[in-house]
Amino acid sequence: MVEKISQIELINGDIAVIKDTDNYKALRSNNYNFYFNKHDGFFIRFGKGDYTKSLKKPTTKEIEIYLMWCNIWKEKFDIKEFIADLQTDGSLESTTIEIVDWEISEKCNMGCAFCYKSNVAHEGKNLSFDDFKKVFSKLPPSVISIAYGIGSISLCPDLWDILKYTRKNGIIPTITINGDATEDDLDKLSSVVGACAVSVYDKDKSYNCIKGLTDRGLEQCNIHAVISEETYEKTLDILSDIKTDPRLSNLRALVMLSLKEKGRSVGRFHQLSQEKFDILFQYAIDNNIGCGFDSCSAAKAFNFIDRNPQYEYMREYIEPCEAGGIYSSYINVNCEYFPCSFAEGVGEWSSGLSVISCDDIMKDIWFNEKTRKFGESVRKCRSCNQGCPIYDI
Repeated sequence: MVEKISQIELINGDIAVIKDTDNYKALRSNNYNFYFNKHDGFFIRFGKGDYTKSLKKPTTKEIEIYLMWCNIWKEKFDIKEFIADLQTDGSLESTTIEIVDWEISEKCNMGCAFCYKSNVAHEGKNLSFDDFKKVFSKLPPSVISIAYGIGSISLCPDLWDILKYTRKNGIIPTITINGDATEDDLDKLSSVVGACAVSVYDKDKSYNCIKGLTDRGLEQCNIHAVISEETYEKTLDILSDIKTDPRLSNLRALVMLSLKEKGRSVGRFHQLSQEKFDILFQYAIDNNIGCGFDSCSAAKAFNFIDRNPQYEYMREYIEPCEAGGIYSSYINVNCEYFPCSFAEGVGEWSSGLSVISCDDIMKDIWFNEKTRKFGESVRKCRSCNQGCPIYDI
């Protein structure tokens, strides 16, 4: 097993050490650590705890993680201190890039009324493979996953080279598609991506696409659904279909994406009420349907849990906004960085920071004053549970 060891200097001066193998990627620093399993997607992040305080009794899983951590670093750590660390959130200020959302094509043949990018098939740009490689080479070794954003598969000629290059270089690519895929597309996708999300615009196309991917052995296959007042009934229909349509029998989960009023959605689509969100969530729970959310939906999910304490255990699986120098970043088709895709072109982020021309992505972009300022507003939103510093969600 080939093992690569690298280092990143964090904004507080700490040095993060990253071990990267075919099986996992692990990061270790004073107050921020993570482990990612490349095969099953298991991920855990933890900080620096106080073992002198009363702690919960360690679970069997925590003991397994302790033994694994000792094996990774070839050290015997104090188990009380490690369990205290494991039960503590990591730093939100001194972190590095873990996840990249990367737009590689603006071209889409769907023309959805709620598209926040206002994409169409005959306009827009594709990222060239050469520019992709230039930007990819600048990413820090801490990146565990790249989620690629495209419109239509057929309109992105360098897609397959990009996905294969990503996997060849030790990062698991994921992608969201609109369901318009050929048998050849499904063969290629199932062989190279770690996960694929399918949006449902045409039920037959999307459901057949999901069946094609899961039949080919792709275990991490989800449905992405934008939730709003106007799409509420459609989302209920999809949940009902998951129970009854055999094409969805191996679906992993329905992932609900909260509407951000941007692009074509402005004035036409409106935020889903908390009451209707609760109905969707409860329906999924009652019918044993895998259900997830984007981080934008965390506030609504926490509100649901607050009123339903029997689901308190779910809280640790929900990640609030992680944009703006916390854990995730967005790169658009022009190779510009923004805190997230929905911040692009908004307020202070009317223009982004060039990744392709930067010398050091950590110092020039991740530690950039604009990025840190946005991250500060996100941290306030996380602590007061408002959800987003830009949109009313």
